[in-house]
Amino acid sequence: MLVRNAWQNTAEEALGLNLSQIWGDHVVVYYAPDRPSMETPSFGYQFRWSRDGLPNMQVERHPYDSRRHCDEVEIGYYQDEAVTAKPLGFLLRGITSSS
Repeated sequence: MLVRNAWQNTAEEALGLNLSQIWGDHVVVYYAPDRPSMETPSFGYQFRWSRDGLPNMQVERHPYDSRRHCDEVEIGYYQDEAVTAKPLGFLLRGITSSS
């Protein structure tokens, strides 16, 4: 399985290689149709909406932090998720385990 073998180097710069797996040990597998429909079952749906007077996707950039050497950006939006058909989703355990 290719996904299971994804690794990243988590070591600080100029230190020795420290590899960690990117993915956790559990994976959720589910069915979702290409297009949402009241007549087609789906494991779940995401709902995103906007409010009057507020932008749909609000982005706020904060001043540069010279101590942390970074720019901080906040993104805000209104969103909710709902599971609509539990039988269409499964939790697979032990995906990245060697045993």
